[in-house]
Amino acid sequence: MVYNNKHIKMKSALKETLETVIIAFAIFLALQTTLMGFIVEGSSMSPSLFTGEKILVNKAVYLSSSWDIVRRITPNSKHEDENSFIFHPPQRGDIICFYFPRDIKQIYIKRIIGLPGETVEIRNGKVLINDSVIKEPSNIPTARNNYGPITVPPKQYFVMGDNRNGSSDSRGGWTVPKDNIIGKAWLIYWPLPKWGLAPNFKLASSGSPLTLQSEDLFSFPEMVRR
Repeated sequence: MVYNNKHIKMKSALKETLETVIIAFAIFLALQTTLMGFIVEGSSMSPSLFTGEKILVNKAVYLSSSWDIVRRITPNSKHEDENSFIFHPPQRGDIICFYFPRDIKQIYIKRIIGLPGETVEIRNGKVLINDSVIKEPSNIPTARNNYGPITVPPKQYFVMGDNRNGSSDSRGGWTVPKDNIIGKAWLIYWPLPKWGLAPNFKLASSGSPLTLQSEDLFSFPEMVRR
């Protein structure tokens, strides 16, 4: 059978189009799997996040698996009982979106303060973990009321809003199961003047092991509530 140049070119063009569609679909699936958009509602996270701001949440960062092969190929991964976190577990200072444990139809956004098994207390405006004071960035308001101490249950997290005197959070008697966590706030993409990484905290490289500091910022959503 003899093919002319026109037939060959058409076949090549169809092949390139098909490859482009497949790649585009793969990228779309990857984005849908790893990222999710939200709109902040309420003032519980001010002065870090404000009503109307749009954020992207990384849904893959806390991915875990009990597969032994994952543990073998990710020797630096963190372990929680039988589960291996491929990247890292939820960490103190992370801003997370999660399904509210008392009504999973609602999505909340808060900051992780206490990790599984830790004792959390608020005393004279200071947040204490295992009886050691957390040194937080100076822009976080001081809580007026004392709280605790309480011990965070296994595989659950104690969360608070940065607006310590205007937030409905774990001080109301609930904690966040790991399975309720949607992901970690990653990027503020609206309004444009606020474009940059979400204001997560990280452990300081020096000083007290409970010193938190702000991470460096670059200068079809759902609602997340207070």
